[in-house]
Amino acid sequence: MSQSPGLEQCCTGCLRGQPLQALCKPHALPPSGSVSCSANDRGMELFAAGHASAAFDCFTEAVRLRPTSAVYHANRAAAALKLGRADLAVEAAAAAAKRDSGYLRAHLRLGRALLALAQPADAEAAFKQVLELEPRNAAAARGVEEAARLAGQQRVQHGEDAAAAAAGSRPALSRGAVGEEDAVAQLLSAEQMLAANPRLQASRTGCAETAALMLPCPCGISTPPGLPHQQVTQP
Repeated sequence: MSQSPGLEQCCTGCLRGQPLQALCKPHALPPSGSVSCSANDRGMELFAAGHASAAFDCFTEAVRLRPTSAVYHANRAAAALKLGRADLAVEAAAAAAKRDSGYLRAHLRLGRALLALAQPADAEAAFKQVLELEPRNAAAARGVEEAARLAGQQRVQHGEDAAAAAAGSRPALSRGAVGEEDAVAQLLSAEQMLAANPRLQASRTGCAETAALMLPCPCGISTPPGLPHQQVTQP
């Protein structure tokens, strides 16, 4: 079995030669031997073949069967990163680091996932943990630099937002559907402008409009901002 870059196997390829389409569900695994190890090895095969989603399922199964393995959690984090699911990668990498605090790849993947979630302070802490264990680790050093750049960009953006709030201006509200996180960000921006300009009518209007984005419709229907809402009566 070919070794996937960054992944780790726990035993020889128990499932070597089986078709890639076989997903890692309990019924697809051999009835004897180390089943969790087989799931992990199968995940590595799938990951190397570019089947990140199926590999993630295999690593998840391996974790379910043997939750104490830092390797399984770390491999699951790698698959989650490949799928663009940084939230799941943080969960898996943190679980790996918790089970083995000296596991460099766990801390590295945690740092990468936290960067993807725009959390530079926590990402920097993860990368620095690697440097404490291995001071010459190049990937961790690059991660610290990336985290510092992201933190700087966020400070600039926050400064621009504060200046705009002080001037009594704010970005226009979205005309489409707004997610909960975006709505919260818009509300905080509007509240910041209101705090800086308590007598400005636009500040009060901004807070009211943005807060409305977060309120559910009485009839249970979500209407994108800017579009008329039609009350629906039950037959």
